Amino acid sequence: MKRKLKYVLWGILALLLIRFVVYPACLFIAFNISSHTAYYADFESYKEEFVLIKDYIAEGFRDVEDRKLYYKRSDDGSYTLFSYSCEEKWVVPDEVASALDTVDNQAFAYKDSRFDCIRIYGERISFTIENGQYTLTYSPEGRPKFVNFPDEDVFFYTKRLGDGWYHVKKINW
Repeated sequence: MKRKLKYVLWGILALLLIRFVVYPACLFIAFNISSHTAYYADFESYKEEFVLIKDYIAEGFRDVEDRKLYYKRSDDGSYTLFSYSCEEKWVVPDEVASALDTVDNQAFAYKDSRFDCIRIYGERISFTIENGQYTLTYSPEGRPKFVNFPDEDVFFYTKRLGDGWYHVKKINW
């Protein structure tokens, strides 16, 4: 009987070790491999454009708690923001349109990281790619607690860039 109890206790210890030591270590190693940064927006080179757009969104959508904004470039070069959840459309000023054009065409250089929309959740503003695997997020409340929406049940990695900005990427297994 003592021998069975000993094996059971060793088994429980092994499971706890795997869950709380080995698994987190694997996550850490997996996201320190440089290939995982391919989706990342080039925030350093285009910081001015991202901040300009973020400031415009923060000011213009101050009372919006939850909105997903898409953008459309017209033939004349102007940009319009719109949301499928409401019928309103917003023509953005020229300097914001220019920043959106730069972000759209240059800031997301990796072929599978196509800029798709801007998500607003309270004070948080995220620049999201089409496949939803990554966001460049401005979160003045601190480290983001989700990637795309609050009730999302996924593992994710965050990298702090400073001044409330973060790279946020899903961990896929």
